[in-house]
Formats: sequence, structure tokens, C-alpha cells
Amino acid sequence: MANFDTLFDKYDRLVFFDTETTGLLYARDEIIEFAAVVVEQVDGKATVVQEYDELIQLSSGGFVPPKIEQLTGITTAQLREKGLPKTRVARDIAEMIRGNTLLLAYNAHFDLSFLFYFLLRHGDMQVLKGKDKLDLLTVY
Repeated sequence: MANFDTLFDKYDRLVFFDTETTGLLYARDEIIEFAAVVVEQVDGKATVVQEYDELIQLSSGGFVPPKIEQLTGITTAQLREKGLPKTRVARDIAEMIRGNTLLLAYNAHFDLSFLFYFLLRHGDMQVLKGKDKLDLLTVY
């Protein structure tokens, strides 16, 4: 755990995140679920200070392809009934990653590409500018 704790020598916050999407093409497909864990140093110990896991409304006419529904268990009906508006999730993400934050994801290029386009369309993609990113797949 000592190596993990040294990240707080450089960063105030670590955000581990994952997305579920309607497909593989970040310029066309949509994020349908965003989940994250925010870790900060509290009293000298890495502490989870926030957990976030929300479904996201589909765009008008959008749907979850059967293969994605099978993989994720997320249905079009669930997103229509329980999904949060995209602008709300974009604001939540911006708040979560504010300041001196390290973004961490497994296969980060995939998730970051989707996140960039999501924020470009529904929020402020500038919140990603200058943020260090760590791909946990390469670490693994």
C-alpha cells in the first residue's frame, strides 16, 4: 500500500472510473452508465470519500443494442425510466474531477475517449485538460 499512498504526494484526489456504452465508437455511441470511486487522503490514509454509479438517459431515438444489453444487463427501458439527464451527469463528473485529480481507469483510452465526447456534447470537456491519467490495464 505504500506505493499507492505516494500518489497523494502529487495528487489531492484519485478518481477510479468506468463506463458502460451502447457500442465501441466513441464519436457515435453513448455512455449509458458512469461509475466512479473518489479517493482522498484523510488523516493520512487513503479513504473513499464518494461512490457514484448512475444510469444515463439515452438520446432521443436511442436504444441499447441486444448484444450490449446482454453484456451489461442494462435495458433501454431502464435508461428511459431511471437514467439521469446527460447534463446532470456531466456536472457531477466535472465536480468529481475538479482540482488536482488523477483519473484512473482500466483500458483508459476507451473510457477517456467516451468521456471526452460526452463532456464535449453535454458539459465542459475543458475539465479534462491538464489532468493526468493512468491506465490500470498497463499497470496490471
